[in-house]
Amino acid sequence: MEKKTSDETDWEAWQTSFINETFTNLRRFTSIPFLPEKLERVRKGVTPREIVYEEDRLKVYRYLAKGEPRFKTPLCLVFALVNRPYIMDLKEGRSILEKPINLMENIHRDEFVDDYLHMETWLNDNIPVPGEVYREFAKYLFQQNLLVKNRMPLGRHMVDLRKITCPLLNLMARNDHLVPCSQSETLNDLVSSTDKEKIIWPAGHIGLAVSARAQKELWPRAVDWLVQRTD
Repeated sequence: MEKKTSDETDWEAWQTSFINETFTNLRRFTSIPFLPEKLERVRKGVTPREIVYEEDRLKVYRYLAKGEPRFKTPLCLVFALVNRPYIMDLKEGRSILEKPINLMENIHRDEFVDDYLHMETWLNDNIPVPGEVYREFAKYLFQQNLLVKNRMPLGRHMVDLRKITCPLLNLMARNDHLVPCSQSETLNDLVSSTDKEKIIWPAGHIGLAVSARAQKELWPRAVDWLVQRTD
C-alpha cells in the first residue's frame, strides 16, 4: 500500500473542507427567501398594556401585571427621544436580547433569525425628530452645555440638576461610543442626591440594554436596587 505524499494529504483535506463549507453556505442561502415572511411576523412589544393617556402622538401605557401588585410605588419609564421604547419589551420570554453580529453564520437557525429580525426591526424603526427639536438639542446641549450649567430650558421650566434629590442609579456602558462614561459619570456629582450609585457595565451602547449578560446580571441587580427603595 502506497503512502500518500504530503501534497496529496493537503489536497484531500482542502477538498473535504471545500465541500463542507459549500453545503453549509447552501443551507444558509436556502433560508434567505423566507426572511421577508418572517419579518412580517415580528411583533413590537408583547406585554399586555393599556393606554391611560394620549395626546397627539404621545401615549402613556400602563403595563398589566399577571398577579396583584407587590408595591404601592409606581415605576415610570421614560425612553429616549429618537428611538422606540419597545426595545425593553422586544419579544416573549426575552425582553432584552443581544444583537447578532453575523446573520449569515446562523441564518439556518430559526431562533437566531427571530432574535435578529426583532432587533433589526427596532434599530430601523426610528422616530422622525422635528427639525427644531434637533437644533435645540445640538445648540443647548453640545454647543452651550446648558444642562451642566443648570440653565437648560424645557418648555416653561429651567432644568436645574441641583434640585434632584431622589435616589439615583446611573447605569453606564464601558464601551459606549455614543455616550461615553466620561460624559455620563459626572451626573452623580451634579445632583444633590445623597443616595446615589453608579455601575459601569462591560458592554456597548446597545449591549447595556440588550445583551444576554446584562439581561441575566445587570437588570436583576437594577430591579433589586429599586425594590430596596420602594414601598
